[in-house]
Amino acid sequence: MPGYINKMEMKPLIIPVFITGKGCPHQCVFCCGRITAGPPEEISPDFLRDRALKFRGRQGRVAQLAFYGGNFTGLPFAEQQRILLAAGEMIGDGLIASVRVSTRPDYVTEDNARFLKAMKVGTVELGAESMLDDVLAASLRGHTAADVAKAVEILKSNGIETGVHLMAGLPGDSRPGFVETVRRTITLRPDMVRIHPTIVFEGTRLAELYGKGEYLPLGLDEAIDCCRDALVRFTLAGIPVIRMGLQATPDMEAEGKILAGPFHPSFGMLVESSLFLEMAGGLLDGLPRGADTEATLVCAPADESSLRGLRNSNLRTLRDRARPGLVIKTDKSNPAGSLTAIAGTRIHRTCITEFYGGVNICSNQGS
Repeated sequence: MPGYINKMEMKPLIIPVFITGKGCPHQCVFCCGRITAGPPEEISPDFLRDRALKFRGRQGRVAQLAFYGGNFTGLPFAEQQRILLAAGEMIGDGLIASVRVSTRPDYVTEDNARFLKAMKVGTVELGAESMLDDVLAASLRGHTAADVAKAVEILKSNGIETGVHLMAGLPGDSRPGFVETVRRTITLRPDMVRIHPTIVFEGTRLAELYGKGEYLPLGLDEAIDCCRDALVRFTLAGIPVIRMGLQATPDMEAEGKILAGPFHPSFGMLVESSLFLEMAGGLLDGLPRGADTEATLVCAPADESSLRGLRNSNLRTLRDRARPGLVIKTDKSNPAGSLTAIAGTRIHRTCITEFYGGVNICSNQGS
């Protein structure tokens, strides 16, 4: 079904290992890896095996051992080889299916792409952050948009699944600028995308800029709108958005660690809820109103929380819009990412690609 594609059943089971800061020669203005990912973990074959065994009970999804928080291809070659050989033994034992690494775009070459492929690395996630050179320079990224394009081309040509990580609200960026970043990313045809808004953490260069009044972060509503727009654009292009917002950590939520910015532990859900509210409102506007035609919204069970909104906020909003008796129901036959609205004998159905692509499916009941 060509609708909403950011669903858990679409993702592999990720077994995370954090190499926080290792292999990275730069200090970006926003970077505070020890808060967002914790301290680097000491990687040994026994540690990796124990980590994988911890996740073995979760059945039904392909497992990937994932190295996050650093620049994997910036590690000394002998260290990369040692780690991947240990992971390869786990693949041979059936503990995992493949390996995922995160790295910088300017640290991807034909040689290391072939090496990664030979060592059973199935996925590489690139920290692109933006596709605008002035924004990358203001963020002290140390690479260009051309580096991102080249890295995606190299990885995909070597048969490696490729993800791109983007950030909204970076220094020097704007809403039209981020739209352009999304557009350029779509032309690269990555296999997946992650998006999160820029957060001001203590101890970063961004914190200094914020303190001087030289950087203003996005507000929460701005960030939700910006990321919802990006989600729609990527979905229409058939590119899965596998995460929106940072994964909350105890360090991140400790007092004083976040100085400013649109952080919310359920940011992804807020974006999804905003999208479902917009779709639901559009469907209901085309249905008859009246006491004898109270409306019902039907969604897939997996979408119920997104449709209802955080603490039923969407349901309250829709009821306030002259739909006081609105009811939400779930139906397993309703495809994930789609909505069905019923009022009297009228039925309207839509999904993201249809709703935002300008086509809604409407019918009479029973037709």
